[in-house]
Amino acid sequence: AHRIALEKGLISIEELHTAEEDLLVVAQILESCMENYRLNIAHIVAKEYAQYQNFIFLGRHESYPFAQEAALKLKETSYRYTLCYAAGELKHGPLALIDSTTPVVVFSSQDPIIYSKLLGNVQEVKARGGHIVAFAYEHQKELHALADRVFTIPCTKPLLGTIAMTGIMQLFVYQIAKELGRPIDKPRNLAKSVTVE
Repeated sequence: AHRIALEKGLISIEELHTAEEDLLVVAQILESCMENYRLNIAHIVAKEYAQYQNFIFLGRHESYPFAQEAALKLKETSYRYTLCYAAGELKHGPLALIDSTTPVVVFSSQDPIIYSKLLGNVQEVKARGGHIVAFAYEHQKELHALADRVFTIPCTKPLLGTIAMTGIMQLFVYQIAKELGRPIDKPRNLAKSVTVE
């Protein structure tokens, strides 16, 4: 996207180089997060969450599409029932599904306004006995305190934060499916290619 913007004269070469450097930094953060959580997820977390039958995923703004992808991956690989909602829609039905037997997986944002609204949603879930799994940034102490399980991500440029979460989320989903003995590389009923007539 930055290369296209450069070609169109919308950004300078310096801005392109900054974007490239930012990607290298976030790649290092992703790798370090993976190393920090690899053994814990494989030996403890996956065993705990493989016991649950249903999951709800929540995100806001840039973390919502990421939450959708996480829910899709868990559904495809583990065959667990998953739902994903924009956190702002929580009161329009999904709140009725909250109980201690359905983990609510929340993907945070570094934007202070979005984070504040997301925190309100998490408080609503917690007030109804919900079990929170949070993918949160290191400075978000309120979210850490509310969550039953937290995966902490170092702060980075706002739109790159979800990239840093990706590795942990994929590992979380993969290990749950592995714990359940699912054929992760060949999920049932899914075609590997799409044909259009």
